[in-house]
Amino acid sequence: MNNKVEKQHFVPQFVLKNFSIPNKNQLWVFDKLSESSFLNSIRDTAASKNFYELEKENISLNTEEILSDIESDSAPILKKIIDESSIKNITEEEHNIICLFTALQYLRTNKTRDQLEQINQIISNKLKKENYYFDRNLIESTKSEIKDSSIYTLYSSSLDVMIDIKTKRFGLMIAPKSSTFLTSDNPITLYNHKPKPGRGNLGTRVKNIEIYFPISPSHSLVFTCPDLINELEEQLSKAKLFNQIGHKHNFNIEENNYIVDCYNYKIPFHLNNKNMDFQNSLQVVHSTRFIYSNENNFFLCKDMLKKDPTLKKAPKVQSN
Repeated sequence: MNNKVEKQHFVPQFVLKNFSIPNKNQLWVFDKLSESSFLNSIRDTAASKNFYELEKENISLNTEEILSDIESDSAPILKKIIDESSIKNITEEEHNIICLFTALQYLRTNKTRDQLEQINQIISNKLKKENYYFDRNLIESTKSEIKDSSIYTLYSSSLDVMIDIKTKRFGLMIAPKSSTFLTSDNPITLYNHKPKPGRGNLGTRVKNIEIYFPISPSHSLVFTCPDLINELEEQLSKAKLFNQIGHKHNFNIEENNYIVDCYNYKIPFHLNNKNMDFQNSLQVVHSTRFIYSNENNFFLCKDMLKKDPTLKKAPKVQSN
């Protein structure tokens, strides 16, 4: 236990390094609560003391070491993608490693623990409201119990999420020269293109979901529900047929054909500034508190918080 690293990262240092100021081990951090930015070392960013250490005494799962091994496997693969600005040369084995690494990153942040705590509170409040008798010790977990639970289940849960991610269409997005990707203390973001009212719409297994993972200021991985691409291909076929018979339509063939080709031929998506604002807005919305960048340019963050101060806190689990 004496060899344990006390300050443990929930976003790997090699990923943060990609967002650092050139030739420095520092990056810019924006704090949503104070609406201010500051320089911080990579070592002290997205890290917490004994983050992966169980609260129960005399028990160790070596979680930090396991994560370090997976990070070591993933780092050269992400570097290859960044250096080549392409995913064409990614092997099936490398794709599997990326999917596992993405799944772990999705589950290893404070967000997972916060959501477990919120779910426990929702269940407890519901039982109280309905006047059901229940053992509080079984329902209302302490913070230390929630922490231990998240650590115990991290690897097994990540394998399930990995399978979900593997079913998605894999793509790479490239930022325009005039803009850069932001990242945060919760860098994996999800977006549902066709949300249904009253339903859980942000899960890795949900239909029409898209998963984003910025890996550098210029590059972001994207994992897209195959149903979205299949539907797009069907709409393209209809639009092209309408053109042949002279029937009018509002479908943008050129733009959507480009999207389909990017997935089918592993061509990187070259985003415009509007696309970038959308991508970075997801980091603002879903970050727990801190947003990271290689530049001290957080105008979008400040503008979003000015319009909606509730964004200072991460979205909470909702119940019907």
